[in-house]
Amino acid sequence: MNSKTSKYQSGEADSALLPRDPRSGDALVPRQQPGYYAGFSTLSQQSFWDAATRKVVTDRVDQHAPIRFFSSAEATFWTTVFDHLVPQADRTPDRRIPILPALDERLRLDRTSGYDWVAPGHAVSDEVEATHGFHTESDQHRSRRGETTSSRE
Repeated sequence: MNSKTSKYQSGEADSALLPRDPRSGDALVPRQQPGYYAGFSTLSQQSFWDAATRKVVTDRVDQHAPIRFFSSAEATFWTTVFDHLVPQADRTPDRRIPILPALDERLRLDRTSGYDWVAPGHAVSDEVEATHGFHTESDQHRSRRGETTSSRE
C-alpha cells in the first residue's frame, strides 16, 4: 500500500464504516453485489449501448488516472473524507468506485464545470494547518493562490 492508498481502498475497511445487520447489530461482510438490486450488473447491459457510451463507461470503470493534482497528504485526507461521505465498505475492494482519481484528473485538467474546488480545498487545508500546525497543500496549489512556499512557512 503506497501513501496515496488508504486502508479502506486496499480492502482493510474500518469496521466502524461497515453497514450493520438491523436485527443483530453485527457488521455485514462486504459483498460482491451490494445494494438494492442484487444480481444486477450495469456492465452486463453493454450489448444495448452504442459504441461511444460503451467506451465512456468501460474507461471509467477500468482506467483510473494516477494522482497528480493532490499532494500525498491531500490525497490521503480527501480519500478519508470520501470514505466517510460515500461509504462503500459494503462492497468488496474490486467493486468500490474510486472517487479521488476522477476528481484529481478533472482538477489537474482544470475541467471543473464552473465550480471552484480550490477555495473549499484551501479552507480545509488552512484549518488543518491552524489546528495541527502542518501544511497540507502542495507547491502547485500555493502557486495557484499566488503564494510561494516561503510565504506559508
